[in-house]
Amino acid sequence: MSLSIRPFGVLMSAAAVLAPFAAPAQPQDAVLCAYESKQVCTPDGCRDDDVGDAFLLVPPFGSRFRPTEQFFRCDSRGCTAVSVSRAFSTGVFGTFTAPAYSLRFAEITPFGGPPAAGDFVETAAIGLNLIIYRGSCPEVLSAQ
Repeated sequence: MSLSIRPFGVLMSAAAVLAPFAAPAQPQDAVLCAYESKQVCTPDGCRDDDVGDAFLLVPPFGSRFRPTEQFFRCDSRGCTAVSVSRAFSTGVFGTFTAPAYSLRFAEITPFGGPPAAGDFVETAAIGLNLIIYRGSCPEVLSAQ
């Protein structure tokens, strides 16, 4: 699959979160993480929405905990780099943040689960609206 870097339309106002004009190379060993669900929350409430063909490209788990790390949000039109400004691990969850953005992976299956190791939640705030994606990507834990 050939993907191109492109601006992320609606999130262009969150310029500090996304780097649409830089075209960094996608990591060769990146793991494709599929979204399983999407919710859009506004001041009027939350509703389920279609995931479409969106997915994440994530560097292997062992190399991810660096503030300069980048992820890629992708769909059939290409990918947008997300530069992480803060990354930390509690030993149970790995959390990666940037202004108005957060990505959290379960590193292990705590207390028998859920969540299971590799489950993730991604959130992006746009004004007073919040977009929430959830998925599972256990491959990111074993890809070293």
